[in-house]
Amino acid sequence: MEVQNRESLKREAVPEGVLLVITAGGMAVDYPLGRFGKNRIRIGRTPGSNEIILDSKVVSHEHGVLTIQGNCIFYQDLRSSNGTYVDVLRNKRYLKDCDARVELRDGMVLNIGGVGKRDGVYLLYSLCLPNEAWQSIRMNRKRLVMGRASGNDIVLSHPAVSRVHAAIEPAEGGYELVDVSGRNAVLVNGRPLRGRGCLRECDIIQILTYQMIYIQDQIFYKTTSEGISLVVKHLGKIVGSSAKPKELLHDVNLQIESNEFVAIIGGSGAGKTTLMNAISGFDRSITGKVYCNGMSLLHNFKYLKAIIGYVPQEDIIYENLTLRRMLEYTAKLKQAD
Repeated sequence: MEVQNRESLKREAVPEGVLLVITAGGMAVDYPLGRFGKNRIRIGRTPGSNEIILDSKVVSHEHGVLTIQGNCIFYQDLRSSNGTYVDVLRNKRYLKDCDARVELRDGMVLNIGGVGKRDGVYLLYSLCLPNEAWQSIRMNRKRLVMGRASGNDIVLSHPAVSRVHAAIEPAEGGYELVDVSGRNAVLVNGRPLRGRGCLRECDIIQILTYQMIYIQDQIFYKTTSEGISLVVKHLGKIVGSSAKPKELLHDVNLQIESNEFVAIIGGSGAGKTTLMNAISGFDRSITGKVYCNGMSLLHNFKYLKAIIGYVPQEDIIYENLTLRRMLEYTAKLKQAD
């Protein structure tokens, strides 16, 4: 499998990060944001008034602006004609005719012109070391495999990923995506893949926390995982009879970004365990929504449970095994595939 422009996709280690621009023709250009020497970097179609020039009819003359503030970077749409889709791999948000701005995080993807549109433009933001950058592989009508084993074309180093997890195979008129693992643990545009299916322009492939984008006969991917984000909206739980209901959770709303460390603190009986069971997907008798990496946790629990670790207060070890034997036993279960 041919690696497309791997050298050009490497990142410079600058605090502000790098923006990889993918145009409709499949061309990929890196923009290390530190090289501009500015706190405001404009994006648009017109040379002279923009630092990053995007020659596309879907891009306005002055489309958006990046603002660097300390260790944070924000994107704001400048009331463009087509607007901007932000964070399309997770909690997709559409910015148009508003002054709102969104903080960019490592691995976030922006789109101009519409996701899945052939003339769309993608902006992939990375704040990472060179070996963690977005990369691309050109298909060239060959079979591409991805999984945990080192011999795959795309290696996804996670114990819950199968040795050979999925494949992209040439088909009449295009390519097909195949769930080789047989677990239906491959998502396309947020929906589970049933065995195999046609791969369409700008489809977003997800395996656990890894995301890949199919654009113009190429797969753009990252070999590192950004972690898990959690969004909880209007979570509630009521137990007891209808005559004497007891409300355990009332309109709980929270957002935990990837790689954040959060402590839930409260006295005995405050509802800590009830909340943990709800946001971990183990309690389904709740109201409201829980999103893991932008996907409904309740609807996609069987695909996401492999990346959820939950240790209850009770001991869950076998008392007749030594600690070493217990750890070896658990490791073998994890790698049984």
